[in-house]
Amino acid sequence: MDMAKRLLTYSFRLSILAINNLDPEEVEVYVGESSTVVVLGASPKSGRYSNMAVRELKSSGYRVIPVNPGHSSVEEIKTVASLGDIDEPVHTLTMYLSPVWSERMEDDIISLNPERVIFNPGTESVRLREALSNSGISCLEACTLVMLSTKQFNTQF
Repeated sequence: MDMAKRLLTYSFRLSILAINNLDPEEVEVYVGESSTVVVLGASPKSGRYSNMAVRELKSSGYRVIPVNPGHSSVEEIKTVASLGDIDEPVHTLTMYLSPVWSERMEDDIISLNPERVIFNPGTESVRLREALSNSGISCLEACTLVMLSTKQFNTQF
């Protein structure tokens, strides 16, 4: 994203926050928290959808945290080995793991406490979705790439 677009995006965020009568300390926290996206199952292989999501999220200005225990980076972004290695607020966790793997991470996802979890095609799990919903975590069955390309991914609202 070029600098002019980043400034416009930041100005828009500040305008929305000002309308809602938030003070400057709340603005910093809100802007910082709202833009962090975790890609669970991020792959360094450029043809994989998880890699495409990392690239698109990064180019759209989101703070991306790829999770992959087998690789040190994805698209030049340092990976973390597990969800437990993340020590900051997360708005969205987007799933690129099959239910066989993701269901084993239920407690870690709940501990991370993202505002929402996106189950991309092939990652859907009724059991995990119910557990997350019961913990107050919003869940969507959607495609991150489609949401980004149609401007429906927004983490602000």
